[in-house]
Amino acid sequence: MIEKIRAALFWSPLKYTRTVVSNDKDNMNIKGLSIIAFFCLATILVIDFTTIKIPELIEGTADRAETLIYTLCISYIASYIFYFLNVYLKEKKERDSILPLIANA
Repeated sequence: MIEKIRAALFWSPLKYTRTVVSNDKDNMNIKGLSIIAFFCLATILVIDFTTIKIPELIEGTADRAETLIYTLCISYIASYIFYFLNVYLKEKKERDSILPLIANA
């Protein structure tokens, strides 16, 4: 009980910040996102350039389902590009510029 009170009184935001050197977690994150982006891109190509249609379980819903899947894939690709350009590359650039300073210290 005393440890919980002490932890609440002496809480430090530095304890919860991300470290600059965490390479493995970032690489796994971008790999997973890239796999999903590739799947979405393949789905978009299949919907646009093939005649494969979704079988209708309820009459009249296949076109709506296809439109929904297409729209979700397009929006995921757009958000992936935004994340890659504005977050991932910026963090990588900062990490690459800070890492030599940490290594020399």
